[in-house]
Amino acid sequence: MRIFLIKLLGFLIGLFITLLIINYFDVKRKEIETFEVIPVVPSSNINKIVNDNAKNPYYTDKYMCINTYFDATKIDNIQKKWFECDLDKSKMNITSNEKHYFSYETSNITLKPNIINDNGEYGADINNIVLSGPKSFYFANNIETNELKEFSILMSIKINDITNSDNILFELTGNSQIINNKPTSSMINLNIKLNKNKLDFIITIGDKIYNVLSNIDKSSLIKNDLNEICFIYSYNNQFTLILNREIKTITIKADNNEKIKLGSMPILINKGKMNIHLYSFIYYKTSLETTVNELFHKHNYYYLSGLNKANLKAKEKEVVKPEPVNIQKELKDLHDNISKTIDDKIKSQVVVKSDIEYQKIQPLEIPSIKDSN
Repeated sequence: MRIFLIKLLGFLIGLFITLLIINYFDVKRKEIETFEVIPVVPSSNINKIVNDNAKNPYYTDKYMCINTYFDATKIDNIQKKWFECDLDKSKMNITSNEKHYFSYETSNITLKPNIINDNGEYGADINNIVLSGPKSFYFANNIETNELKEFSILMSIKINDITNSDNILFELTGNSQIINNKPTSSMINLNIKLNKNKLDFIITIGDKIYNVLSNIDKSSLIKNDLNEICFIYSYNNQFTLILNREIKTITIKADNNEKIKLGSMPILINKGKMNIHLYSFIYYKTSLETTVNELFHKHNYYYLSGLNKANLKAKEKEVVKPEPVNIQKELKDLHDNISKTIDDKIKSQVVVKSDIEYQKIQPLEIPSIKDSN
């Protein structure tokens, strides 16, 4: 009897160990099957790369955006407001407008077909229209001090014509400050300056002016079916302007005492009232990597090429007609073709990097902005 119990106990122990080993390897196998490597992005606030052309690049880091891609009804000509692309109107606070909408006062905004694909999403015609958004200090990194340390702006537009000498595409304004016993203006803007038939892209940061891109042929930008602008700023380090794949990085030689503090004047889009169609404007409170321009390019073409509508039709056919169809293969072929075209275009264009010394201007040449509050 004792021998039988010993053998039974040994059998049970062996069975327990065997089951434990089998369970261990089963768990490891599941871990291997579901393991996903997420590339590391060397930026402080970026969580992960989002490889989904339907969504805004780094959409989890987006602070505010307006576009014609997701829901064109966000443009409300009755209220004269263009609402934030992901806004839930039931949670909107019209009084404070922290990041809810841009308003306009003059003409209605009409939607115009893009010239890339007739089936693609339309652009918003904002010719002679200034979009006035939330107060600038909402876009600061520190809402208590209103200090601006880093940010990124992505814009996609179609330029139809430029006739004015100065054409400010976007602007954030701050209050005048006393720095080193001198009054100093504080603003961020991008001015497309017309000089005969040539264009200069001029950046103002604080009270300093940087002529970033010079002598660009005006007709070449007008002929483009799409113009993409990425502006990436990191305080006391450098900023980068990307125009249609051309990259210019400028090292800032700022005084450590200089700080950009935003005020209560609203952020403005198309202050110069250019004849343009606006597709997308995205603001981030972080400095993105320059590779964002490739993601942004694919995001724009996903909607302007009509691929988003092809996806929607495929889903509708799956619901209405469950039997096997070739729509998925056709959709994949279309997606691969567009992606290859975009990738080839990116690779074929020259990337230029250069450092430009800033030009110091007199602070009083930029009018001091007083906080209206």
